[in-house]
Amino acid sequence: MFTASYRLKAERLAASLERLGLAHALFEMPQVHRSISGRGSDDVAFAKPRFIGDMLRRFGKPILYVDADIVFRQPPSLIADLCASDIDFAVYNWLADAQNDAWMPIGDGRLWKFYFAMDALSDSQLAASGAVQFWNGTPPVHELLAAWEKALVDFPGVQDDHCLDFAFNHRAPDMRARWLPKEYARYAFWMYADPVIDHPDFPAPQAGQFAALGMKRVDASKITMPARKLHPFPRDALVDPANRLLLSPQPDGSRAAIPLARPLFLPRA
Repeated sequence: MFTASYRLKAERLAASLERLGLAHALFEMPQVHRSISGRGSDDVAFAKPRFIGDMLRRFGKPILYVDADIVFRQPPSLIADLCASDIDFAVYNWLADAQNDAWMPIGDGRLWKFYFAMDALSDSQLAASGAVQFWNGTPPVHELLAAWEKALVDFPGVQDDHCLDFAFNHRAPDMRARWLPKEYARYAFWMYADPVIDHPDFPAPQAGQFAALGMKRVDASKITMPARKLHPFPRDALVDPANRLLLSPQPDGSRAAIPLARPLFLPRA
């Protein structure tokens, strides 16, 4: 699902799918819902839950929804496994990921620094990044899609991922969910994750574009705070990818250059 302004990225997506011999369908839309873009329409017919539900009914088989600015880098074998299983729904979940530190380049882009993370922990509550979503055509899935669409109406101006969180955490029926590893929804800020399905761009700033739903989207009683999660690099260090160095702060204010043992997978077009 894409608009005319995303046609080049949709073509890039199609080329990556064709290179891997993966069946796909792309649909150009005249507009998108405001939960996708602050400049979008109020019409939920152009929102993701309606589109995904229509595609499930049209094709009569499980579907993998991906945003138009995604690129497939490697054969997504996990998705074939999901299709052959009884899983209803799968998406990346920040709360369930034991290592989700996001890093960003600074200054001239030579060095990267820690940017943000979600240190809270829950395997039952959802905090999604929804660029990649697996949906089976089961009754619980259609109930969740309906609950997601209702959340978009109930919380006007809130981004679609947060409305999906609310619907799953508060209104979803019992269902078989699985959390995708970050390699299957790899955003550019995870340079330490080898992408299978890649979002090669950094997400656009959302300040002022969407209304905030905050903690209302989760059941706080089912979240552990603080949680002990893993860090790919010390958060007070800088990473120099070109020279494969970790620049660790020292008591005298200098930084010690330590060779990086961990492989890096920098964003690429």
